[in-house]
Amino acid sequence: MGASLKIFLQVYADFINKYSSIYYESDTHWITTASFKDGCFQPSEELSRIMKAVVENASRDQQVSLLNAYPDLSYKVRDLKALSKNSRNEQLGVGLDQCSPEEGLELDDLNTRYKEKFGFPFIIAVRGVRNRYDILNAMRQRIKNDQEMELRTALEQIHKIAGFRLSDLDT
Repeated sequence: MGASLKIFLQVYADFINKYSSIYYESDTHWITTASFKDGCFQPSEELSRIMKAVVENASRDQQVSLLNAYPDLSYKVRDLKALSKNSRNEQLGVGLDQCSPEEGLELDDLNTRYKEKFGFPFIIAVRGVRNRYDILNAMRQRIKNDQEMELRTALEQIHKIAGFRLSDLDT
């Protein structure tokens, strides 16, 4: 194997390692792999645009599979411990772990009903949300959406989450 190929493969591996957690993905890292361009790292704004285009141009099955990789919102400490560091910090940041018993039951009920209706979990970029009450209100409203509108909304939310995570890597 030539030196330039070794360098290319190392740059590729570094890229995959650095950016594979931007979107929740299966082990195939299809978004990150498809976003790798010209053997170099892109500025975060450009990479964000590239990754978003990969998701938007994916098949509906791939998009739904990606949405299903995201965790349910949870108020239960044991569930929060099982999340990725990013997700755990995001959910704790809006106080989901401080839900009253009634709020927790409603969150569980809304999660269940939402997944039954749409076939993927409720996703919201919690970093842009003030508190758990805003999340519950968003869930109550969005569960009324039709399938197509909610697919679009969920994809918009994962793009927001990805943007936050890319920005974090720059700091």
